[in-house]
Amino acid sequence: MRPHAISSVIVRTLKLSYRSKSTIFWTVIFPLMLLLVITSIFVPSNGSSSNSLNINIAIVPGETNERLIALAQEYSKYLSMMEEYNDTLSFTINISVKYDFNDTLLKLKKGSYDALIFIPKDAYRYLIKNSSVKIKLFILTSVTDRTKEQLVRSILTGFFRETAHYIAIKNLYNITKKVVLCDLGLKSEFESLSRNIWENYKIDIISVVPGEVANNPRPLIIGWMTLAVMFINFIFGGITGGASLITSEVRLGFLERLLSTRLKPSEYFTGLAFSWIILLTITSFPALVLGFVLLGGKLSTGITGISLMYIILIILVSEFLTFAIGILIGILSRSPEGSTVISNIVSWIMMTLGGFWMPKWMLPETFRWFSEVNLLSVLFYALSDVAIYNKPIDKYIVPLTIACLSSFIIFIITAIIYTRYLPKLLEKK
Repeated sequence: MRPHAISSVIVRTLKLSYRSKSTIFWTVIFPLMLLLVITSIFVPSNGSSSNSLNINIAIVPGETNERLIALAQEYSKYLSMMEEYNDTLSFTINISVKYDFNDTLLKLKKGSYDALIFIPKDAYRYLIKNSSVKIKLFILTSVTDRTKEQLVRSILTGFFRETAHYIAIKNLYNITKKVVLCDLGLKSEFESLSRNIWENYKIDIISVVPGEVANNPRPLIIGWMTLAVMFINFIFGGITGGASLITSEVRLGFLERLLSTRLKPSEYFTGLAFSWIILLTITSFPALVLGFVLLGGKLSTGITGISLMYIILIILVSEFLTFAIGILIGILSRSPEGSTVISNIVSWIMMTLGGFWMPKWMLPETFRWFSEVNLLSVLFYALSDVAIYNKPIDKYIVPLTIACLSSFIIFIITAIIYTRYLPKLLEKK
């Protein structure tokens, strides 16, 4: 292969790319817009109180008799005193006692309440006879906020379990006290044991955020999202752009005129690959500047010479991989329309199920396997975990090696298919 021929292809491809308004929009403007949107929606602002929750609960006694109403008011009193769950998540519980079960249940279904506590008719008798609690909890199932649903479920079940425990221990204490008082020698031991029963645990909750900014996770979240947008740019720019490039140049006759000269298919493919890598790298810079400079995202302070080489390697492999997939789709689809449809389907599947649009641990378990085996996902998380969260590189040596080798094989296969199939593709044009 001749270096000057390859360099000519690189210069030509870059000039054509930057003359295209659609290329500029999808590789430069769209990533900036996407990053601004997702950070404004999903990243909490400094000093934000977005973690504060209002939990609305209705208590309905099974009968409007004096005992059940008093029991409902007692539950309401102590539930309202639960102000804080931990240091990072606060909530306010709004309790209201209602007397129409069907009407309250309907309001629960409409979202007016997060939970409904129903006190059965025999709840007071059950309390006296068994020294325990009998209630029914109706928890609103949320499609959009499963975390709040689980929090409400945890708070209420924990509250009533502790209430039942308290009642049982109190009755046991009263009975045991009568027995112990008959033997005054056991009085001091009984009092010490009693105090330990009531206060028999000590739990300290300490919130730990990965990375260097322990008290403010915002820079870490923005940093992660910035790298995710960079990879989304690789996906759409490399796969969709590479696929449409080949088919468009075949249809317009560019390739036929180029290859009628001394330019070899291998030289054209090599120049095309390097020009696309340069294009993806250049178009990633505006998003990186926006995320890490203007929006305040941060990389790990542990990035050294080895870590920097590691990051550059992953970025280059990712660019070559997406380009190879795009070229392969373009060769197999044969038409600009077909390549656009297929490449967009592949790109959207990779973006949504690969753990780029949202972290892979937030994906449904049914689809999470895809983010574990998808080569681009493996490369992305090997990069983000080290660059953002300062995790050790040796943890990713095995999956990264497999991903790099697989990407290299895909690229070589694409190059062989391209150089051998391109002349036939031009004949069938």
